Amino acid sequence: MTTLMEVISQNEIFNNRICGDPKTIYIIKGNCILDGNVSIPNGSVLKFEFDSSNVLNPTRGFISGNGTISSNQVIIEVPKGIQIFGDNIDIQGVANDEISAHWFGAKGDGTTDDTNAIQKALNSSKSAFVVLENLTYKTESPIVITNKKRLRCKGTILSSANVAIDLIGSDIELDITELKSSKASYESNVDTYQGTGVLFSGNVWNSKISIDNILFFNKAIGLVPTKSATTQNYIGIQYCQISWLYIRAMYGIYFDLVPNINYEEFPTFRTWINENQFNGGRLYLLRNSKYGMYY
Repeated sequence: MTTLMEVISQNEIFNNRICGDPKTIYIIKGNCILDGNVSIPNGSVLKFEFDSSNVLNPTRGFISGNGTISSNQVIIEVPKGIQIFGDNIDIQGVANDEISAHWFGAKGDGTTDDTNAIQKALNSSKSAFVVLENLTYKTESPIVITNKKRLRCKGTILSSANVAIDLIGSDIELDITELKSSKASYESNVDTYQGTGVLFSGNVWNSKISIDNILFFNKAIGLVPTKSATTQNYIGIQYCQISWLYIRAMYGIYFDLVPNINYEEFPTFRTWINENQFNGGRLYLLRNSKYGMYY
């Protein structure tokens, strides 16, 4: 089968150029426009070109507009570290080995809220690693990671959310250098240590969680199986590998098998946490002066 090429230029409607051939390479040379949802045949390639020869006004491939690009297997080719999708664009079924959150507008400047960009990158992936570079990514809402999603952060995720990362599903993989609450620091009063770093809240199975440093949360890692309590009778956390090098928090590993569930309404609901592996480095847990106890 001959590989086809479609060149999409500035201001063209992206939808109008999609053909039925699964071997088509779409070369995106300018800011084209997505006008509603479109499906791309499996095996297609989106190739975004970037021309920096004009220093004052470089041109680059970009898709703006509104809608979802869906496929079961689409390859994206793009120079490293640039945004290629507008804020109102979603894409599903990316088959790359790695997906950059910068494609979706992540800045990594420690100031911009990168939650939405990271979440869009995770939602686009079939099983690829979503990669965050050696930068600081500020998040103001939970990053929700579901079945077979994988996240690798070479730098810092700086979270102001009550839950920084929420896990719901099986075969999840995290490889993070540093996860930090923005509400406290080494010098802060312990009362400012708030929220949870990583929360296992759904049926979480066969997942591998590795975080070098978890800093300044009330609970560094919380295993509290509560999500979907209204639709399932059984929910638990099992066969997970959880490792860290250094934790500084009020509570290090927090378990709660008795969440706030109305057992009269759901009399058969059960939770469990078993057959997980914990491989830790240092736990630096702070004294809670309210209770006069160390945890």
